[in-house]
Amino acid sequence: MRQKFEGVFVTVASLMWIIFLFISLCYGTDARADDWTVAQEIEEGATVSTLMLDWHQTREIASHPCIHERNTLLGEHPRQPAINRYFGAVVVGQFVIADLLPGYWRDGFLGSITLLELDVIGKNKQIGLTWRF
Repeated sequence: MRQKFEGVFVTVASLMWIIFLFISLCYGTDARADDWTVAQEIEEGATVSTLMLDWHQTREIASHPCIHERNTLLGEHPRQPAINRYFGAVVVGQFVIADLLPGYWRDGFLGSITLLELDVIGKNKQIGLTWRF
């Protein structure tokens, strides 16, 4: 079990370094993204909300012995610290990437993440996981 946990940590740590490298390269250039519109700010709120619901449901999965996590980065029975690191990196990473994108790409990016998360949350709800905090 320890070996599997270490693999998850290495994967999440690698993901965080990739995000850091991407941020460094993008913010180090003269290219700048468009300002956020009110609609995009609302989309960002929806994206973060769905990520938070998925985060909560994943924490439920970790404490439930009969339900397995389907995210291969986290493994079947992830531990709470690995879940928190993963979702923390995803929430921050998606915001930074969205902020760097031009407005017309930002809409599609945020919409795609929100739709994906709504699908995941809906499937989790079907197997009995809650939507409450």
